[in-house]
Amino acid sequence: MITIQPGPLPLVALGGIFWSQVQAYAPRTGDETGPDDYDRQPNPVYDRRWENYGAGNQQPLLSGRERPEGTTSRRLARDFMNELTSPHNTLLDNDRRQTLRQLLDRSPDTEPDRDFPLIRLSQPLQHIDWSTVSIPPRLQLLLAGDLVTAAMCAEAVLQVDKFVKPNRDRRAMQADCEKLLAKIGKAPPCAKLKNLEFGFKLSNDYWSGTYDRIGATLDGPAGKAVLAIKDEPSPGFEASIPVDMQRSFGSDTIDIDGISRIHLTAQGIFWKWRNERNDKWQVQDITLRATCAEPGFEFKNDKLIALNAWYGHPGGWFFEPFEEKTVATFNVTPGDWHMTPPCANIKGLEYEFKLGNELGAGTWDSLSFTLGQGKEISLANSVSGGFSKTNRINLRDVFGSEQVDIRDIKNISLLDRAGRGDGWLFEGISFTASCADVPKKMRLSKFASVDKWL
Repeated sequence: MITIQPGPLPLVALGGIFWSQVQAYAPRTGDETGPDDYDRQPNPVYDRRWENYGAGNQQPLLSGRERPEGTTSRRLARDFMNELTSPHNTLLDNDRRQTLRQLLDRSPDTEPDRDFPLIRLSQPLQHIDWSTVSIPPRLQLLLAGDLVTAAMCAEAVLQVDKFVKPNRDRRAMQADCEKLLAKIGKAPPCAKLKNLEFGFKLSNDYWSGTYDRIGATLDGPAGKAVLAIKDEPSPGFEASIPVDMQRSFGSDTIDIDGISRIHLTAQGIFWKWRNERNDKWQVQDITLRATCAEPGFEFKNDKLIALNAWYGHPGGWFFEPFEEKTVATFNVTPGDWHMTPPCANIKGLEYEFKLGNELGAGTWDSLSFTLGQGKEISLANSVSGGFSKTNRINLRDVFGSEQVDIRDIKNISLLDRAGRGDGWLFEGISFTASCADVPKKMRLSKFASVDKWL
C-alpha cells in the first residue's frame, strides 16, 4: 500500500490493476444514476491465483513525499517491484515467487530495468471512429476494451456490414471478431515468420543437468519440427537451434500462428547405469526467435523466460526408460510474439550520412537518396572526404503523411547526379526513428559502415 496522506486510506495499486485481477466488470456509458443501472459481467480471464496474495504494508517512500535525494519516484517504484519478485522477498517461497512473476509478467532476472507501465499490451480497436458506425455506446466500450463475447462480435459485424454495404445480402455472420478487424482494424505487425530458432537453457543450479537425451518438438497448423537438444547436458547448458524450415514445414516461411505448441522430450540412454537415467532437470529459459518475412525485423517469443521448472522422464519397466517421452507442453499464441523494433508506425525520422575520410573520397557530384516510394531527399553538392550530414526528414513532404508504416519502406536507393562523374567513398548511412504509438525510438545501423567506393 502506498501512503499518500495520513489516516485510513484505500489501497493503491502500484502501476495499475491487472485485468486478470478483476472478477467482474460493467461498461459505463454516463447515463447510469445508481449501482443497479450497471450491467455487470463476470471476467472470463479472472485468475484465481491472485487470491493467494494480499495487500502489502505501507510504503512511505512510494508516496512521492520526502523522496531520498538523487533518486526518482519511478526508480523507487521499479526497485520496489524488483525486490518484491526477487529471492530477497523472504515472505515468498520459490513456487509462490514464480507464480507472482507470471501474474505480474515481470522478472528482475531478465528485465531489471523494466519500466512502467507494467502492462505491455495495448487495448485494440481504440483508433476506430465509432461515429461512422451505428453501434450502441455500450458495445463500443466493450469492443475498445477487447471484452466482447462471440455474440457481441456478431452484432458489431452486422452493424459494420450495414454501414459498408447497405444493399448486401446479409447471410449468417461468422461468430468472431476477425471479420470486424479485417474491415476497420490495422494490419498485424507481422503475418509470416522465417529463420526460426529455438532457444533453450538449463539452470545453473548444481543438480539441474541430466543423464538423459533431451529434445523438443514444435508443432501446429504449419507442421512439425523435431529438434535434438543435447545428450547428458550439464547445469547451465544453453543452445540456440536453427529450425530447418523447408524440412519441417515445407516452406521457408510460416504464418505467425503456425506454431501452437512446444513439447520438451526426454529419453534414457541405453548404456547408462540405472541410477544414471531418467533423472529430473531444471529448465531456466525457453525462447523462440524468428525474422518477420516482411519487413524483415526480428520477432521474439520470451514468454517462457525465467521458467525455472523441473522436468524428467517418468521411467518405467523394461524398455520404457529408453522410450522418448513428452515431459512438458507449452502453448504458443500469436500474442506471445513481439517485434524488435517495438513499433511499425513512426512519427519522426532522422538520418546520418557520411563519406569516407580518405584522399579523394569526396565528389563534385550531387548526391541524394530515396526511401521506398518516397520522394527524393537531397544530401549534398560537391563535398570533400570526411563529409557528414545529420538531418530530420519531413515525413509529410516525402511520404505525404505525418506518420509512416515502416513496413512500406522496403529499400534505400542512393542517387548520384553526375557533375564530373568522379567516384566517391560511401562510409555509410544510418536512421533513427520515433515510434508513433509508444514513447520509444529505434535505430537502423545496417548500412552505417559500408565503406565502399561508388
